[in-house]
Amino acid sequence: MNYEVNRIKELCRERGWSQYRLAKEMGESNGRVNTMLKGKSVPSNATLRRVCMAFNITLSAFYATDGIMVTLTEDQNKMLRDYSILDSYKRELAAAYIQGLADASRKPENET
Repeated sequence: MNYEVNRIKELCRERGWSQYRLAKEMGESNGRVNTMLKGKSVPSNATLRRVCMAFNITLSAFYATDGIMVTLTEDQNKMLRDYSILDSYKRELAAAYIQGLADASRKPENET
């Protein structure tokens, strides 16, 4: 069985998802997901993207080998999507602004 199929099974186990739930979240037929999970077909790039969308992870998180997987909220995903369309100058501004907000949030109340 290939890495991708094993990783998909691992993600399902971590979340307590059934094969049916995965198929539903992916918008795929249960039969197609069953064929993939039995190793009878190799997931295409498009299928892997749908898997990642279902699990709310990035493709890089899918392939992460450090064992750390971060699941982002919808708000966090929106922030990243918005950030990704900015040019480099605006990204620097956004990062500086967010850092300033975070630094201000970390200060004890008597220092503000």
